[in-house]
Amino acid sequence: MKLHSYRKMLFHQTPINWQEFWINDSLVYSPRSTLYTRETFPESLHFHDYYEVLLFVEGDVRCICETNTFLPQRGDLLVVPPGCLHTSRINADATQYMRHVFYLTPSAFDAFHGQSLLAFLDADHGRPFLSAFKGSALEQVLALLDALNAALQSDSADDKALSQALAVHLFHVFNRQTRRDTRFDAYFPPNVVEIQKYLDEHFTEVSTVSEVAEHFFYSREYVSRLFKRHLNTTVADYVLKRRISHSQMLIASGLPLIDVCFQSGFGSVSTFIRAFRGITGITPSAYRKKVLPATGK
Repeated sequence: MKLHSYRKMLFHQTPINWQEFWINDSLVYSPRSTLYTRETFPESLHFHDYYEVLLFVEGDVRCICETNTFLPQRGDLLVVPPGCLHTSRINADATQYMRHVFYLTPSAFDAFHGQSLLAFLDADHGRPFLSAFKGSALEQVLALLDALNAALQSDSADDKALSQALAVHLFHVFNRQTRRDTRFDAYFPPNVVEIQKYLDEHFTEVSTVSEVAEHFFYSREYVSRLFKRHLNTTVADYVLKRRISHSQMLIASGLPLIDVCFQSGFGSVSTFIRAFRGITGITPSAYRKKVLPATGK
């Protein structure tokens, strides 16, 4: 599958000092170095219908993936699978945040019969996971990234071909050396994690923050403050993004849109279409045509 929704599903406008390179229709690479302050850091819980692979270089930030959080170190590799709600948070008044980001779908290396290069993406069975490159392994990865950057800056056909080869080499290294790391921490209070897990299991049923509050014997205001403080969002927004992410998966499976609508927790087709378009930028039917072009379903 191509990166159909890449542009819309980015959670903020790309700063002018970011570069983005389309290595092929299913693989985007972006080296990023951004000086952020607390006021300019674009914290926003979001999701994609493709994988995000991020190699951390520098910065005082915290990564949040589902109910997992961690403080990245130089050489950490974070894999965020499709549908995972995630964001980052700045820890200092200002920080230079340097990282290398890949966005891709499982078809990224089909032209090279290289599906095995992406076996590491499922190292934790569809959940976000962390790995780490140290010493000579990290130096090898950084050298390959430098070479990839140089090749992508060129307009020559030879360098375009070289960039493909370097991307294959990089993912070969990722696949060969990536190991699941358990360095997630307990940044979120237990009650926040409990509420998240409850919503993850009942997002098709829950419709108001009051329902959540009643389940946990909290006040509505208390639950709202918890989500705003720890996730910088609302319960309603969290539930909506869960529903849209789930609906994308159901659409890609070929399920009729009317069934997708109700199985994702929406009460009417018009509400579903409006919500889907508001987050993805296209209607559910247009999305289905993109992800199921061969079958015409």
